[in-house]
Amino acid sequence: VPCEFRDGNAFTVILRRVDASVTFVQPWSVYESGFGHPQGNYWAGLANIYHLTNIGYPTGLQINMQDWSGVNHNGLYRTFRLDQRETRYRLNVAAYSGTLPDDLQYQNQMPFSTYDAPDPYGCAANMYAGFWYNYCAYFLPTGRYYTSPYYTPTGSMYDGIFYKDWHDYNYSLKFVSWTITS
Repeated sequence: VPCEFRDGNAFTVILRRVDASVTFVQPWSVYESGFGHPQGNYWAGLANIYHLTNIGYPTGLQINMQDWSGVNHNGLYRTFRLDQRETRYRLNVAAYSGTLPDDLQYQNQMPFSTYDAPDPYGCAANMYAGFWYNYCAYFLPTGRYYTSPYYTPTGSMYDGIFYKDWHDYNYSLKFVSWTITS
């Protein structure tokens, strides 16, 4: 699992979206093991993220995002942990601070879902992305990568890389990264 070094601190990269070269429409087994390349589009894998967030000391989550105008926003959860596989790696985030409202909190305490390990409302299948859904999502960093900001969804639901309280559902972000902090 790769690390980034900034300001004398190490951050473990667990998610990165930079272009459309890697699809995030993947089955459960691939989301569990991980895919992509750490310098490009990347998902570290649920099993790896579980181990990284359950190592005996608190871990946090740093989120960095950029829109197509070059505007950056970030957020930090002082608490970030995944529960064990039997819960479908339920998400636990808390103690948020950032430059935008906390859109991931809506999905807190939810299990991870994919099109072949679905959520009760079919969000993973209809949004073409594995993620933690709560009928459905306010933040979708694993959505379809569109090569321009405003898009028309390919199906019945918005499926881009969106952050609802920044540009709403129909604006797909240019860049997203998630890194674990300790």
